[in-house]
Amino acid sequence: MTTSPLTAVDGQQCVDVLICDGSIITVRPVQPGDRAALTARFVTGAGPATTATELDDLCRPDPHRLVDVAADGPDLIGVASCTRHCGDSTTATIAVRVAEAHRSRGIGTVLVEHLTARARHAGITRFLDDVRSSGSAMPGPGVTLIGSDAVQQAVQARDRAGWQPTRRPLPAPRSVAVVGAIRGHGSTGFEVLRALRDYGFRGRLYPVNDSGRPVYGVPGFRSIADLPEPVDLLVIATPAAEVAETLREAGKNGAGSAVVLTGYPVTGDAGRTQRDLLRIAHEHGMRLIGPGSLGVLNTDPRVRLNASLSPARPAAGGLALAAQSSAVGIALLEHATRNGCGVADFVGLGDQLDVAVDDLITDWYSDSRVRAVAMCLETPDSHYAFARGARALSRRKPVLVVPGTTIGTGPTHDRDEELFAQAGVIHVASVDEMTDTARLLVDQPLPTGDRLGIVGNAGGLTRLAADSARALGFTVVPLSPALRRQLPGGAGNPVDLGVEATAPMIGETLGIVARSGEVDVVLVVIAGTRANVPAAIMRTLGRVLDDKAQPPLTTAVVLTGSADDIHRIGVRGTPVYRQPDRALRALARACRYAVWRREPLGRRPALGGLQPGRATTVIERARADSRGWVPRRAAADLMAAYGVTVLPASWAGTGMTAIAAAERVGYPVMLTCATGSATPCHLGHVRRGLTTAAAVRAAFEELTRSGCRSDQVLVQHQPSAPVELIASITDEPVFGAIVELGLADEHGARTGRRAAHLVPLTDLDAGRMCRSLPWPSSHTGQDAIPDVNPSAVEDLLLRLGRLAENHPEIAALELNPLHAGPNGIVAANLRLRLTTTGPQPGR
Repeated sequence: MTTSPLTAVDGQQCVDVLICDGSIITVRPVQPGDRAALTARFVTGAGPATTATELDDLCRPDPHRLVDVAADGPDLIGVASCTRHCGDSTTATIAVRVAEAHRSRGIGTVLVEHLTARARHAGITRFLDDVRSSGSAMPGPGVTLIGSDAVQQAVQARDRAGWQPTRRPLPAPRSVAVVGAIRGHGSTGFEVLRALRDYGFRGRLYPVNDSGRPVYGVPGFRSIADLPEPVDLLVIATPAAEVAETLREAGKNGAGSAVVLTGYPVTGDAGRTQRDLLRIAHEHGMRLIGPGSLGVLNTDPRVRLNASLSPARPAAGGLALAAQSSAVGIALLEHATRNGCGVADFVGLGDQLDVAVDDLITDWYSDSRVRAVAMCLETPDSHYAFARGARALSRRKPVLVVPGTTIGTGPTHDRDEELFAQAGVIHVASVDEMTDTARLLVDQPLPTGDRLGIVGNAGGLTRLAADSARALGFTVVPLSPALRRQLPGGAGNPVDLGVEATAPMIGETLGIVARSGEVDVVLVVIAGTRANVPAAIMRTLGRVLDDKAQPPLTTAVVLTGSADDIHRIGVRGTPVYRQPDRALRALARACRYAVWRREPLGRRPALGGLQPGRATTVIERARADSRGWVPRRAAADLMAAYGVTVLPASWAGTGMTAIAAAERVGYPVMLTCATGSATPCHLGHVRRGLTTAAAVRAAFEELTRSGCRSDQVLVQHQPSAPVELIASITDEPVFGAIVELGLADEHGARTGRRAAHLVPLTDLDAGRMCRSLPWPSSHTGQDAIPDVNPSAVEDLLLRLGRLAENHPEIAALELNPLHAGPNGIVAANLRLRLTTTGPQPGR
């Protein structure tokens, strides 16, 4: 057999990828010129584990080896190799090394995904893991794991291990101490200890109470200092006044992390007390969940951790859950348990002093046990950086959000929905809808299209389901004549087999439709009667769907008219619903998510002229000189550091000075009353189209009579541009940094729809923003916008996105107006506000 050289498999030469913190890195094949950067990163900084000779081998072309590097801007932060075995063309060794400071970002996982995908094109089907604990990326003997899934899990474990255990937000503890565990049912400490023991915790348990007596059959201790070892996890169920001292004692005795179940009132000294807790935790290197947490749950059979107050005991599965409110957390776990949706992790975030949503996203991004994530987020702090991280997580696994107190309300609801959709987040209206959708997404393959086939024994119900499906955007496709000839009675779509259809008949029909290739999604609707046995039908359907000869088709089952408590069938765990509408809504959300997953991310293009160091200097100086709003000159300097042109302006002071400035910049000119950086230009603040000295003098006098001080009048050349735009950066509690673009009228007010997008922006994002504006009729077009250079508009958006990405100190920036024409785009006026406080907890 002829073996294709691996070096011929570079179908993906350069790919931009979202990683777990929402950043974009570039994965590309190694180049000979990378040797110096790799040496600086992995030899000079790593010691003898990597040698210059090994780097020579990696950078030298080899027909039997693929090598990829991960680049974060100009820095190489990871390298991975795939080397084919001599004498076995189907087997290769995967090895990866990630720079120590970047090992918690999922970079090793991404490198392996891309290498294995490329290697499969060359006929490699078996991969051996050489991801050694030293982090070396060089081929050699290592732990052998056959199959790409096993290798992927090993790499994910290395990604997670790169995070120091005491800094992991979700511990897999070997030992747990419950402080405040007293004898007697009903107390918080006792119930948590009982939950831990009854759930089968695999590690060591230590109740801590004043008496030191045993609790629930577990030997007790008087204090944390008396424990025989430093515990990995501390669960605190003491009165609020004792929490700080308990945490301090735990830190002194080496505890790794703590869950504070105790809540604090929203008034009084609670804020100061909570800050004390955070300071104590940080001083001792502990992660802190809570206070006011419902607890944590980890169903991994190697851990079996239930340190929570929830009465539900969910089965192990692929859904990760998080909630701030204890009541909402109880509802999430109860719904998941009742509907047979297996859970991997649960975290009651409580007040989120330390561990927050972005920590969980980072952890679940690389956790192979987690196949979908569902969260209920209620306060602004819980959302900061959520959308950015969730966008990266959604590229790997579904993310569902249940609305809390700050989501989906108010006039920005429609825009919020659009931004959630940009992040790939499935925004559901209730806990019921979340569970319905999660059950489908955890165990079912994603839909490959919207062609829906309906099979069942309930004629009227299947017809109603078809109508509902069309309203939700499905195509209820007519079946081909060849397929109808294979079905009982030549049935169409829906395929109604009648109420007397037997289990084998229904199962055989389902198999025929599923194998036909004519549908992407199947809904099975079964009505139970006295004349049939619904449980037997469900068993038959489960066997059909589990049959490896069947294609992995997205399927949902509806069972109505039966007392059988069936929520899933078969080994694949196909979900069973009680009503067709609930199943169809879940399927529709899965289809929309699958469409988003198939959309290309786009590229992170190189932007010339960026000077982030200069921008940082400008920002630091501006923050030192002012609070909040930045003077125009400093704001223009910041724009110049990112290659954004701002029209020069002269302060008038007097009518004669205004005329002199106008003659210096050239007519026509415009006069603007800049009443302060915090105030945009409104009606009456701008005079345009001034072409003579007399017109300039008259405009100056008119502005000053209307209340504008003479030292606030700006004189600028007026560009000849057919369209005026407004572009902005806003820092929002729900989504973080947002870039917006809209049309402006002659007074600088927004008109029509605004295009908004999450940061970071890719070239495709910027293009969609530009095309989505309601351009005036003379500026519409299928592929271009006449009289406006769309490339210049897109370039501006990308620069603003990069500015927001690199400088989170920017709270608000507005460029208004922007003059856009065929030769480019220029800003006439701007205002900039910087944050005046440091990052809040969870940010």
